[in-house]
Amino acid sequence: MLMAAIKQHIDNDPRLNALEGIKFRLAAGVIGLQAAVNEVVASAQVWNLIFALLGLFLFCTVNFRSFTAGLILTIPLAISTLVGFAIMALTEVGLTVSTYPVSSVAIGFGVDYGIYFISRLQEEGKHAEDLNTAIMRTMISNGKAIVIIATTLTLGLVCWMFSTLRFQAEMRTVFALLLLLNMLGALLLVPSLVALLKPKFVKK
Repeated sequence: MLMAAIKQHIDNDPRLNALEGIKFRLAAGVIGLQAAVNEVVASAQVWNLIFALLGLFLFCTVNFRSFTAGLILTIPLAISTLVGFAIMALTEVGLTVSTYPVSSVAIGFGVDYGIYFISRLQEEGKHAEDLNTAIMRTMISNGKAIVIIATTLTLGLVCWMFSTLRFQAEMRTVFALLLLLNMLGALLLVPSLVALLKPKFVKK
């Protein structure tokens, strides 16, 4: 907010705008250095997410030997990450060096739920009469475990509300919501995409 106010003052001050050939560089001590770092972090965040999701897609595709599997596991995480950034904007949590890795860590945690579901779905697909039956059996057998794991992690993060550290105080809600959204993605979006795309890897 401070840097935004300074930049707005520079843009709106007629005396400063009258100076030709002069470019302002905002840097002074620790505050200026931190502001510069935060600007670089904000500009690099998009590429960070793109590389994280591409890496996730690649490894899931190789692991399940299916392009469709990588797509099914990546789409819910991309959606939950975008929602997480929207929540950060609404709660006015800034993008800093401390909050920068949260989205990537949430992606790493969140993909576990989808992998649990897909792995179990492959086992059920070998014996089920059709795909819908395999999905239902997977929801019954594996869905409960996913809910328990996600709830345990989320409750642990909620305990950060008692922390006096700024990072934990700011990120408790965002991180907990990201893990919750990833769980919902694994239980709702992943089976929906499987039912829609009918991938062949389920029967392999």
